[in-house]
Amino acid sequence: MNRILIAGYYGFSNIGDEAILEALITKLRNKFNDTKIEVLSANPDKTSKKYNIECVDRKNIFKIIRAIKKCNLLIVGGGSLLQDVTSKKSIYYYLAIIYIGLFLKKKIVMYSQGIGPINEKYNRRLTKSILNKVDYITVRDENSKSELMSMGVSKDIVEVTADPVVGLESTSKEIGLKILKKNSYSFNVNKPTIGFAFRYWKDNKKISRILVDVAKKLSSELDVNIVCIPFHHSEDIMLIEDIEKDLVDKAVFIKERYGVNEVLSIIQNLDMLVGVRLHSLIFSAVAQVPMIAVSYDPKVDFFMQSLGLEALCTIEELETDKFYLHIKNAWENRDKTLSILSSNLVDIRNRLKLNEEIIDKILKNNH
Repeated sequence: MNRILIAGYYGFSNIGDEAILEALITKLRNKFNDTKIEVLSANPDKTSKKYNIECVDRKNIFKIIRAIKKCNLLIVGGGSLLQDVTSKKSIYYYLAIIYIGLFLKKKIVMYSQGIGPINEKYNRRLTKSILNKVDYITVRDENSKSELMSMGVSKDIVEVTADPVVGLESTSKEIGLKILKKNSYSFNVNKPTIGFAFRYWKDNKKISRILVDVAKKLSSELDVNIVCIPFHHSEDIMLIEDIEKDLVDKAVFIKERYGVNEVLSIIQNLDMLVGVRLHSLIFSAVAQVPMIAVSYDPKVDFFMQSLGLEALCTIEELETDKFYLHIKNAWENRDKTLSILSSNLVDIRNRLKLNEEIIDKILKNNH
């Protein structure tokens, strides 16, 4: 029996990363049913119970080494693991995991990665040195491939696929509808609904004020339900609670922690999403819901480009009046947006098959 060890940003209650793990485990189980899966997690007990798999504490170096020793294949992915903008710790942690795998002569696949930005020269040299020794690297967009090429990583081991979450299947809308009703007596099933999936940001008071003003105008002038949805609960809930003070009964505030399928179901009940979090936009694409993207990171722009769409602006550039007018314009043209994203989504999903082909090739060569 083959053993696969998965390393990534798991167990932190970030819906986007948990969706990556869920999509990855589902694909592996469907394609390689004789394979044992193990995951490095910040919350091993919770992850283990949720997916019925073995888990290892991602902070316990001795258990990590033992897990790598036992595996036939180390998968590092997906998400933006290799970057030095939000934290230096992240890039060193994952490069260390890869280095241990190389030292122990394990097969290693970087899975649907979003690479960069990696700005420091030392980090770029270190990344190049280590990644040139892995077996395969699949990235979720052309820009990530270009970043690897600019660092000197061999193009022979790099393939462009897509974010694993794109491969998720839609779920029942009823689950999300029950959650929406549960969280607000003012939710009107007969009205269209616009969702907001923002994140806590540097100037949080400014973002809160803009969201409150825009939400009030949308609610009254377009006569829609407004729903605020956290994707990284521990961070986003602070912004949601700030907004709730001023909106009170004029919006639905999702404040409980929900799983991937529940959040996807909530998104399926929307008529449009305004998102900052990358995976809120990917969920929206999976649910076939038109979206507006506000960018806080190049990965947002890259995903929108892959759909044939563009991000509105960066989060720092938000202005109340322009933001409202853009949402209103997008609302009136949402059928056109849906048509564009639907036609491009098929191609993006097809690219994911390459990940399975690469893993299949490696596992077969192990025997």
